[in-house]
Amino acid sequence: TEGLYIVAALVNPEGIDFFNETVSLLNVTDQSLSLAGWTLRDPYDRQQLLSGEIAPGAFLTVKVPNIRLSNVGGGIRLFNPRGQLVHEVKYSGEQAARQGWTVRF
Repeated sequence: TEGLYIVAALVNPEGIDFFNETVSLLNVTDQSLSLAGWTLRDPYDRQQLLSGEIAPGAFLTVKVPNIRLSNVGGGIRLFNPRGQLVHEVKYSGEQAARQGWTVRF
């Protein structure tokens, strides 16, 4: 395991979704992780390139304007810099229906 997980997402924010959707990541290791080369992908394989670092045991919430988080259910995949799938989450239309609420995985 890489030690980086998708733990939550705001898939249906208040108002306009575009540029306001977010994904929260958790580093479960005891070392800082560089996010250089990591990507989040939606079911249509659109990519959001990640950057920066995430401290040990820390959460990081990132805006994801390059991928689509559907309000009728969907999925989010996390890929490492080698292009390997390291974590995948799915959410239902019922979970996404509540505007402004974060979906926890």
